[in-house]
Amino acid sequence: MATLKIVLRKKKNKDGTYPLSLRITSDRKSSYISLQHHVHLTDWDATGQRVRKSHPNAARLNNLLLKKKAEANDKLLEMVTRNEDISSKVIGKQIKPNNGNSFFEQARIFTDNLKKNGKYNRYTTDIGRIERFKEFLGGETITFPEITVTLLNQFRS
Repeated sequence: MATLKIVLRKKKNKDGTYPLSLRITSDRKSSYISLQHHVHLTDWDATGQRVRKSHPNAARLNNLLLKKKAEANDKLLEMVTRNEDISSKVIGKQIKPNNGNSFFEQARIFTDNLKKNGKYNRYTTDIGRIERFKEFLGGETITFPEITVTLLNQFRS
């Protein structure tokens, strides 16, 4: 059975804080999922796996940590009941948020739906637009928060 634990990573950030991660251990092999939050070493209670009250947002952060751990535990139990391969990396991939927030991934889903619904004229024009945007970015993937008005104006010109 795999274990889940919220840990403070050892690599210090430039601002003196440490990143929080969810550690998944299975068969004595661990994988880590970043929780995208950072705290000072003095604000972390390692035995309780929680943020101390000395942190300004301790209550909210602790609620978030409990929620993330519960979601991960639900996924883990779901995998166990389906008798799936349970290694730390497989569990980590199941628990991590999907990378479906990439613009090009969503665009592919959108254009597939257009084609499926028989809207071929719109499909062909949108495919061309998406390809031109991909060329403009140099083939790199981009997420929705990275798409700004400035970027769109540069693309338009």
